Amino acid sequence: MEDAENITKKGIPVVAEKEGGEIEQQAEIELNEIIFRLEVTNEIEKLMKDGSDNAAIECGKMLVKEIFENTQDRTGLIESLEEPKEKQEEVVKEHRVFQEGGKMEEDIKQRLIKEWPALGNIVFNIVPDSTFTSDKTGVGSIEYFAPDEEDEMSYPNGYKHKNPHKGEASIVYDPASNDYEDIKMDLLHALRVQDPKYRALVEELDSVVLNGEDDLKYNAR
Repeated sequence: MEDAENITKKGIPVVAEKEGGEIEQQAEIELNEIIFRLEVTNEIEKLMKDGSDNAAIECGKMLVKEIFENTQDRTGLIESLEEPKEKQEEVVKEHRVFQEGGKMEEDIKQRLIKEWPALGNIVFNIVPDSTFTSDKTGVGSIEYFAPDEEDEMSYPNGYKHKNPHKGEASIVYDPASNDYEDIKMDLLHALRVQDPKYRALVEELDSVVLNGEDDLKYNAR
């Protein structure tokens, strides 16, 4: 090729033949470089000009779909980022079950105790409640009720909610907006209240990290 000296040798050249047979390089594809379709590129530019938060969110959604569903990956990178299909189906199924409020309390409790055996030493209840929403409380849609507190929780907007198991620790949650991990994290409150060994470990951490300063301890909790 007569025009070879004008063609890059670093990547994959994109060339076009001009009138008279002259070869001209139009672009260059680097190793591991992603090339979007023209309509996607035009839409990205349109959203960039918009510049709003909503435009950024829409751009992110579009890029995720384009990369994972419409890209021919010759490097194996996309495959390495994807979870096994079985795991994806398990996560989707669990999320749907929580949204429908179909996960039984005892099933959740047994799974929690299996993962965190210390939970087997305390008393706690898991209570799905589709009426316990952020709109109603004015704050969150999951709450820990301590066994030694009053049986009713009051919120800044005036809403009140009773502990469905008076005198026992309870996690009340809206299944449409919370999942298994949210419940598990909230149960750390119950462990601190009921398990002396766990409470001692937390207080030791407080003293080491926060150097015994009460204000910092309060804020950290």
